[in-house]
Amino acid sequence: MTKAQSNVEPINEKEDDDDDEGGDSPSQFDEHPVASVGFIYVGSILGVYLRHVLQDPSEYAFYSYVFPNFLGSTLAGFMKKFGSERLPHRSVSIGVGIGLCGSLTSFSSWMKAAAVLVGPEPVLTSDFHKVYLAVQICVVGAAVGIAGYDFGAVLGCVLSEHYTTTKSSSLKRIHFLVLSVAAAITTAAVVVSFTVWEETVLLVALCTGPLGALCRWKLSTLNTIYPSFPMGTFVANMLACALLATVYVLQLGEFSSGTVSCTVLHGVANGFCGSLSTVSTFVTELRSIACPLRSLAYGVASVASAQLIMMPTIAIYAACVDDALQNGTACIYQ
Repeated sequence: MTKAQSNVEPINEKEDDDDDEGGDSPSQFDEHPVASVGFIYVGSILGVYLRHVLQDPSEYAFYSYVFPNFLGSTLAGFMKKFGSERLPHRSVSIGVGIGLCGSLTSFSSWMKAAAVLVGPEPVLTSDFHKVYLAVQICVVGAAVGIAGYDFGAVLGCVLSEHYTTTKSSSLKRIHFLVLSVAAAITTAAVVVSFTVWEETVLLVALCTGPLGALCRWKLSTLNTIYPSFPMGTFVANMLACALLATVYVLQLGEFSSGTVSCTVLHGVANGFCGSLSTVSTFVTELRSIACPLRSLAYGVASVASAQLIMMPTIAIYAACVDDALQNGTACIYQ
């Protein structure tokens, strides 16, 4: 596995050579691709589930995603300062950073909260107020992520001063085995629940979420092209925004008003799109880029590009589905 595939959140890859006692070294064992995929899969399931539980669907879309984005960014900041070498294995760090943090936070859902202001949903406000509210959502959303990251970084610094890294590679292997068994049990429990779970939207989200996280992990190989502009994360976030805008306009149409169609659309939006995009990696990269001006340029380019993708898509398509919105048959009402 290449270094770029580990993305930004898992850090501190240094391993002590004097720990090797023959056979596979801890570093080689930790970075096994199959193990990394497994932990990303399990971490993504947990992240999607937590995001589903923490967000309040009765609230306006932006506010429902504030706390999940804050929490995931806090964990990312904690991992940055606490150090991934203090975890039992490298694959665990990858699973926490890319799987859990990346799926708990959602860049595309945050951008959608601003983009829908140009759509047909009833927002009783003037055009000027809509523009102001959209800018507010973008600015405050970024501030929430950065504040969460900084808060987690402080916690990581404090805890790292009182933590001694274990030197036993055999103990690391035991930890890895225990975590692998736990991951298998978690996955099996979710699979078994497929036949009895009534929350079918969450079920679809849990099925598609890990796929989005794995796609983002693969796209992270592009991050080394321009160190001051992480192209992999940018492409993942833009693809997620484009797909989410498409799903949203499909939800506006009367043809999507069937129960199965709505369930799949809601599940894909919450699962695959939410996990393909990430706020935790985004704010980690903003803090990691050395030049403040380049960091600002990356942040502004990401937010502006997302809105340029989503707003025209929603605004143009919304004009064609007034009937479905007027009679309440659109999928967004179900």
